[in-house]
Amino acid sequence: DADADADEDVERELKLAEQKADNSLRDRYGFAVLDPAFVGSDEYWRWCGGFLQIEQECSRAWETALAANGWQSPREREFLQLVRDGVPPTLRPQVWQTLSLERMRRHPQFYASLLQKYRADAREGPAVAQIEKDLLRTFPGHQVYTTREGIAALRRVLIAYSLYNPNVGYCQSMNYIAGLLLLFMPEENAFWLLCTIAEEIVPEYFSRHMVGVKSDVKVFEDLVAEKLPTLDRHFKHLQVNLRQLSFGWFLPLFITILPTETVLRFMDCFLVEGRNTLFRMGLALLKANEEALLACATFEDCFMFFKSMPARAYDANRLLQVAFDKFGKFSASTVTELRGKHLKAIEENVLQTTHFEGTFTDSQIQYIRKQLKTLGGSISDDLDLSKFSKLCSRLWKKLLPELVPPLFRAFDEPRNGTVALPNLMRICEAIFSGSVDYRLQLLWSGYPEETTDSGSAVSLSVSQIAAFVGTLIKQADGPIKGKKKILANIESLKDADPDASYRVDQFVESVLDGSPACLSKAFSVFDPPKRLRASSSAIKAAGATRKQSVL
Repeated sequence: DADADADEDVERELKLAEQKADNSLRDRYGFAVLDPAFVGSDEYWRWCGGFLQIEQECSRAWETALAANGWQSPREREFLQLVRDGVPPTLRPQVWQTLSLERMRRHPQFYASLLQKYRADAREGPAVAQIEKDLLRTFPGHQVYTTREGIAALRRVLIAYSLYNPNVGYCQSMNYIAGLLLLFMPEENAFWLLCTIAEEIVPEYFSRHMVGVKSDVKVFEDLVAEKLPTLDRHFKHLQVNLRQLSFGWFLPLFITILPTETVLRFMDCFLVEGRNTLFRMGLALLKANEEALLACATFEDCFMFFKSMPARAYDANRLLQVAFDKFGKFSASTVTELRGKHLKAIEENVLQTTHFEGTFTDSQIQYIRKQLKTLGGSISDDLDLSKFSKLCSRLWKKLLPELVPPLFRAFDEPRNGTVALPNLMRICEAIFSGSVDYRLQLLWSGYPEETTDSGSAVSLSVSQIAAFVGTLIKQADGPIKGKKKILANIESLKDADPDASYRVDQFVESVLDGSPACLSKAFSVFDPPKRLRASSSAIKAAGATRKQSVL
């Protein structure tokens, strides 16, 4: 059993974590207090004095609403306000679990099948290795995650997700999200709610290039400029990079930086109302600490205060009141427009910098991105043959379907049935600026259906050469120069040795009489539209001027 294979090092780490747990000040949920010096202060005790009373009032409000409307159908507006006012701890597991039930019902045995796959054949790989590293970093010292059972449940949820979504596999901060969910629900519910968060609430936060969170921190910066202009000017004066600082808030969904009660209240709203809650919470943190931030005279002072202030945000009621009452309504169209603008720039930057051997003009990058976006998912997703074929039909509308598999096999590395983004950009480089000779080599290297070791020279038999040339002739946009001579040379090869195989350079020498230029009409299908063609100087200029930061 995979979960029983914890080695001695893991056991030793668990014991150390358990010892640390005994020596730490902990809240009622078992989490270490983030700012022990603040706990016990007058401000903290003032908050404690009213907290239990507010919690009891919330419990009574929920009991009244559920008695009147039933658990399954509370009125939408009333339900929303109830969540904002606070979900009682006794009801929180049920509230959160309802958000995962629909997907569980649609796929009743899916989670179990993923675990079976893991136990059978997926114990190795980069996702598994990274997950194992992060298991013991998840809420160090928490009583649940100092046990084999707690670690095993977290491992199963994270590995199941990596198998479910191999394009993501595993991404930093997913361990904290899954770890928090597991404290309030069974692991299958936690798995499906993790899927909902990653795919529906904050899509592309946990993609390979994290383009979703990178675009959202830019949107957040725009909102700070609009809603808190004085603070925004102060940050700019001190050269504080708000995008970089808030990245550590948004990616873990505030889970690792706020006191537990505040995290849970935020998550209640986030799970029900969606990603705009991230912006509201970020703005509320800044607004609640605006006076102190404006008093910071240097970058260093501002940076240190910025990093420490979330740990003292115990008064979740006050913070959420600021979040939802002080900034008015967020126009969905405005936020969507801002996000779309930033996402476009970030994705174009990813495409431009993914493949370092070649550089593309802005118009070429925009064209490639536009075609990738039609496939759905993230632009950095690996493409299987089906998606690759759809992309080829959009990039090169006249390309024969017979030539798609060879092109796919040429860039299927490391032979896992997909083409990764760096290899896709290599293909596009060859298409936009490649010579006839290079294009010939690409198709030749992927023409054999059997797997060829990466880096080894590809040889084709005479019969394969005849089929290959026949496809190129069929593909040609006009007559092939010297077609009769080419076909005659192939017949000569058959007569000489029908069982012989030839490398591409031998093919060019013996069949094409030393030059592939005669096949230029066969490769014209790969020529980009005229508006996308660029001189070498234009390409160099684009590479020299495109230095946009991903953050």
